[in-house]
Amino acid sequence: GDIIVTGFHTASGVLKRTLWKIAIGTGALIWTASDFGDSAGSHGAFETIDFTSGGDFALICGLKGKPNAGEMYFRSYGNAGEGQAVVMKMPVSELSSSTAPTSSSATWVYTFSLQSSSAKAA
Repeated sequence: GDIIVTGFHTASGVLKRTLWKIAIGTGALIWTASDFGDSAGSHGAFETIDFTSGGDFALICGLKGKPNAGEMYFRSYGNAGEGQAVVMKMPVSELSSSTAPTSSSATWVYTFSLQSSSAKAA
């Protein structure tokens, strides 16, 4: 088994929703996935990942559409002040692959219409 890490990284001034796959035995980076539609003036980040009860799908939560790079607070810091909460359902087979997933790897994506919402495990 490997580890999937959620978060964001900055590329050309854009905060991009990012997943990293790390080999649990060595700590080596296997891939970085950040092709989820973020762009200048529409920043994003992933905050959490959870798995469906059958273990076949991952639910990846975060935010998108944040107009600036300020106030990227998560967890005990509270929620980011701008942007929209987003949940992505992705087959675990895509995360288990040796190649990084993209937005087209998702089964579905739900974006909350309210700003400053939060997606947490229920």
